[in-house]
Amino acid sequence: MIECKAKTDLGIYLDHAATTPVLPEVIEIITETLYKYGNPSSIYGLGKESKRIIQHAREIAAASINCDPEEIIFTSGASESNSLAINGYKNNVLGYKNSVALLYSAIEHKSTTEIAKGFFGNDKYSLAIRVNKSGLLDQEALRIFLNAAYKYHFKAILTVQYANNEIGTIQDIKSICKIAKSYNAILHVDATQMYGEIPIDVKALEIDMMSISGHKIGAPKGIGFLYVSKDIQDKIIPIIPGTQENGLRGGTENVPYIAGLGKAIELIDYTTAEKKTVLRDYLINQIETRIPGSKLNGSKEYRLSNNVNIIIPGIDSETLVLQMDMKGVYISSGSACNSNSIESSYVLRLIGLTDIEARQCIRITIGSETTVSEIDRFVEKLLLVVPVVPES
Repeated sequence: MIECKAKTDLGIYLDHAATTPVLPEVIEIITETLYKYGNPSSIYGLGKESKRIIQHAREIAAASINCDPEEIIFTSGASESNSLAINGYKNNVLGYKNSVALLYSAIEHKSTTEIAKGFFGNDKYSLAIRVNKSGLLDQEALRIFLNAAYKYHFKAILTVQYANNEIGTIQDIKSICKIAKSYNAILHVDATQMYGEIPIDVKALEIDMMSISGHKIGAPKGIGFLYVSKDIQDKIIPIIPGTQENGLRGGTENVPYIAGLGKAIELIDYTTAEKKTVLRDYLINQIETRIPGSKLNGSKEYRLSNNVNIIIPGIDSETLVLQMDMKGVYISSGSACNSNSIESSYVLRLIGLTDIEARQCIRITIGSETTVSEIDRFVEKLLLVVPVVPES
């Protein structure tokens, strides 16, 4: 039997961008739903009850982004949603004479950049749009390449992270959406880190597709959704064929986790962003003041409320993460998806850091339950292992 420890025994958790603790209310509804085992595709009572649970969660998800319930496609998470959005659209237009062009920001999540590398088996029809030192997309470059795609009759799809998972930079998504629509591009937004930070209205922004992952908002890993506008659902070919989810995502639905996702969405509290911003700025000030040479990565103005990605000279980030682990503090050296890579972060290199500098960066991401006391204890523990060299 697994022993459940109290929160106070778990140390200081400051890696909420990697994953969030599953909320007690979510665990409760998942447990209850496990007993409602009917297959949602069955026509008898048990099946209809499961289908009703899914529909309820679908309505909750739809209301959270201002779309119709049938535009919500449940998936295993944002990585699958990204693949369904990009590859699903690509596969539908392969027969066109000029085919499809994929444009994406250079610092997209691995689940997108890996798709781009293999787009049509080579990079011929995919293009990474550069970002500046803050991680903000070069909108003029975007206009130029979208114009070229439009001029030569390519079916263009633009995919952009609303907020970067490593450096926390928030894109000017309203302007990007406007640019995309002016060139008739299909727009996919990876909102994995941004969802729950602020309300997102996909209709007002004219977003065609948007990916969400449940484990970033207090649901378990392995559940998420893809919003697909009903105007383009017939342009998406599923990567998992089947009759479920409007024919866009086959397989018997994970009813308990879908119910859990619905509950997590219901529990989203946008007012916590202000509290997290205060703690974030306090933490940045503590590190920059007490560790000479430390420097924040990403945008200061357009930044997720919980994200601190910072260079600490003289350290090796992975070694530091392990040292902090031994002290009961959990932070990251970057994206959890890249944690087993021997290479430094491509995101940090693309915003202008050297390879050495990129290996000296840590990411601290706070949660809605993080306290000032935990931040203070983290800083004190950090100072015990960081080789602080006084400024000359």
